Amino acid sequence: MIYRFKNKPNKIDRLTLTIFALLLVMQIGTSHASIGEPYQVSAEMGPTGDVFFAADGYSISPASKFIVYLADQDADNVYELFSVAITGGTPTKLNAPLTTGGDVQRGFKISPDGSRVVYQADQQSNDVFELYSVPITGGVPTKLNASPTSGGDVYSGFQISSDSTRVVYLSDQNVNNVNELYSVPITGGTSLKLNTPLPTNGDVEFDFLISPDNSRVVYIADQENDNVLEIYSVLIGGGGIQKLNTTPIANGDLELDFLISPDSNFVVFRGDISSDGIIELFSVPIAGGTQSKLSGSLSTNQEVSRGFQISPDSSRVAYISNQISSSKAELFSVGIDGMTMPIKLNPTPPLNGNIFTGFAISPDSGKVVYRGDQTTNGTVDIHSAPTIGGTAIRLNPLLTGDKRVLDGFSISSDSANVIYRADQITTDTNELFSVPIDGGTSLRLNANLINNGDVIDFIANNAGNNVAYRADQTLDQEVNLYLTPATSSAPVRLNDALPFGSSTAFAKFSNDGRYIAYIADNDIFNQLELYVVDLESIIEPPVVDDDMCFPIKAENAKIFVICL
Repeated sequence: MIYRFKNKPNKIDRLTLTIFALLLVMQIGTSHASIGEPYQVSAEMGPTGDVFFAADGYSISPASKFIVYLADQDADNVYELFSVAITGGTPTKLNAPLTTGGDVQRGFKISPDGSRVVYQADQQSNDVFELYSVPITGGVPTKLNASPTSGGDVYSGFQISSDSTRVVYLSDQNVNNVNELYSVPITGGTSLKLNTPLPTNGDVEFDFLISPDNSRVVYIADQENDNVLEIYSVLIGGGGIQKLNTTPIANGDLELDFLISPDSNFVVFRGDISSDGIIELFSVPIAGGTQSKLSGSLSTNQEVSRGFQISPDSSRVAYISNQISSSKAELFSVGIDGMTMPIKLNPTPPLNGNIFTGFAISPDSGKVVYRGDQTTNGTVDIHSAPTIGGTAIRLNPLLTGDKRVLDGFSISSDSANVIYRADQITTDTNELFSVPIDGGTSLRLNANLINNGDVIDFIANNAGNNVAYRADQTLDQEVNLYLTPATSSAPVRLNDALPFGSSTAFAKFSNDGRYIAYIADNDIFNQLELYVVDLESIIEPPVVDDDMCFPIKAENAKIFVICL
């Protein structure tokens, strides 16, 4: 919005009019009913229709152009898939007509290039779940799997290669209740079985990964001996299969978690391969080769915990283990090739103190950020430590009593700051904070909370410079969505005023950071719809070339250009 006076004033008049303009903007900014100007992108629902209420109930395309969502907007309890421009418009139904009793399942995926949507549905026969691919703008869906045998299905958890050319999925399409792994072109074609023939009662497990370079698929299966889980690597188009682990001892096998390094060179996995019941950490080249033990020598009652991580530069692995004291979980880092011994990253915690799973490695691979009652038993702090070892720094101020930093913190993409929730000011009142990763002043990002209010959760955009959080900040149990810079406290409410008892949920930033979407019963209590806010006018003031014009941010976060 531009307010322009007809005649350019002299200096005295300009000052007077500037003051007038500021007062005008302050007056305009007194209403908070439409902060962020959200707009509904889901279609108008029937009286009982809803957008599917889950984090995977909708997804924003990688290029930030479309939103795909699941809703029973045409028929109650019949969930179908829709695509709509992120700027709004008429949604397009993506699935074909469903058989009686059929539904599109949650967990659909948009291809990384943003061109197609892959979904699972009992579209042709009730309770027979198959896999389909369709252009994101609509069209005739293509069935990807071969027609399943009686009782067969395609399971959830399929994956799309990062080059958007193939889909890998798990199915008992050949033999009922025998789960096998398949690869198929995303536009349809021959579905190739990736695993070798299985023994009686053998199965491929649900945990499989496509390598970042799209060359191979890594999976776990009791492929050679029933109930002995081992890890395998195979070319994504079939062939070149390799068993990656050495043969386990009697009763030993692999745990159901592993990672592929970002450079696609190594696979890291856990298992009691060497000693029954002692779960250790190993790495091996992805195409097969020498297996290296990463976790050093462990004894009875010691193990590597779930949740290890590989650094973004693929050089190191960080993990939690009680390998020094069987009663104390601590944090370690080791070279991924196994050529060096593990380094402990944390100081030794007090009696009954531990380091918790859920740590994170910074994008530049230089730091590990972790939580634990490292200083005082029961008081949970957040720390950062160099990935290669060194001095660990407590990031939050000194906490007392049962105060704690909560899990789910975030590291900015430039590795400069950590955002976290904690009740560090008032016990049991969870608020949002930002702190430099190397230590410094911890800044509260949310506004003052009403009595019994809390910051419920938060997300940071890809750049890490803006944070959206949900909180009952102004009215107890009315959860609104707010936006604030990540390094300063300037929160603005994004959603419109909510009906009594309503709430916002499952907010997501677009990849370019310009839009934020969320599910809410914002218009009608208990009817869930999908909304988008264009953040450009909030986070990027307009460029003003005229030296007689300048932008002013009003109280409700709208930008007004005043020209004198």
